[in-house]
Amino acid sequence: DLVVDEVVPVIDAFSGQNVEIRWTVRNTGIGLTDDESWSDRVYLVDGAGTRTLLGSFTHIGFLAPGGAYSRTAAM
Repeated sequence: DLVVDEVVPVIDAFSGQNVEIRWTVRNTGIGLTDDESWSDRVYLVDGAGTRTLLGSFTHIGFLAPGGAYSRTAAM
C-alpha cells in the first residue's frame, strides 16, 4: 500500500527550463513491500486532464510498514 505523502514543486517554472520536484512515498500497509524495486512516474496534467510523462524514477529496496523515502529530481 504505497501512497504519495507529499509533492513539493518549485514555486516558479518557466517554459524551456527544468523544474525541480520533491516527493515522498510511504508504505501504509501492514507488511514489507512484496517487490524490492518499482518505478515512480511523474506526470504533468493540464486543465483538460491530458497527462504528459515528465520522468520515471526507479526505487530499489524493500520498504517496511510505516517506512518512507523522498526523492528530488529536475525534469
